[in-house]
Amino acid sequence: MEEIHPKELKKLMLSKKLILIDVRREEDCKKRSLKGAISMPIPTFDLEVFRDLQAKNKGIPTYLVCYRGISSFDLAEALEYRGFRGVCSVIGGMEKCEEEGMEMN
Repeated sequence: MEEIHPKELKKLMLSKKLILIDVRREEDCKKRSLKGAISMPIPTFDLEVFRDLQAKNKGIPTYLVCYRGISSFDLAEALEYRGFRGVCSVIGGMEKCEEEGMEMN
């Protein structure tokens, strides 16, 4: 299971197509989220929706972000265990992303 530092993700977001999923609670995503992130909170995370998203974007890496990088790491591991590939957790979550000055909605 891969992880990425927000500094590296920031560079990728400028030059590469990717899928960014915010797995925090919906109300927190609405307040502030990374630009371009899709809200898919863990409590209501739908594997079929995720499967469809990956199928429609074959070969495009998926990055998961949460509050501090713990929940996204656990979810990325669980998805990998279920056979999904190209899923990566953002180290430090939104907390680190904000510190790195990443663009927000």
